[in-house]
Amino acid sequence: TIVISQDESHLTIERPIGDMSITARYALDGSETVHNGPRGGVMRAKSRWEGVAIVTESRETVSTPRGEMTLKIKEVRSLSADGQTMTVRVTTDTPGGDRTRTLTFSRQES
Repeated sequence: TIVISQDESHLTIERPIGDMSITARYALDGSETVHNGPRGGVMRAKSRWEGVAIVTESRETVSTPRGEMTLKIKEVRSLSADGQTMTVRVTTDTPGGDRTRTLTFSRQES
């Protein structure tokens, strides 16, 4: 289960990664935030409002058997009009090229 909360100045996302949980807290004013990334590296991110969407642009440098690699990730989050569905368009820019995917989440009552 992914837990997402937002107040007027921050977006917080808690997600399970294996036996652990990673929490990322993003400032929504465009300032940089730093947290542990899902691949074990340090993630630096900036989030801002663009109309009704929250846009987060981040980069994470990870160690691989072939040396260090920096991933650039752009996430565009938007809610449906009824607030029950969140769509996230994720574009990852890697040395092997860009990959875009769309994720859809349904709101679960707590």
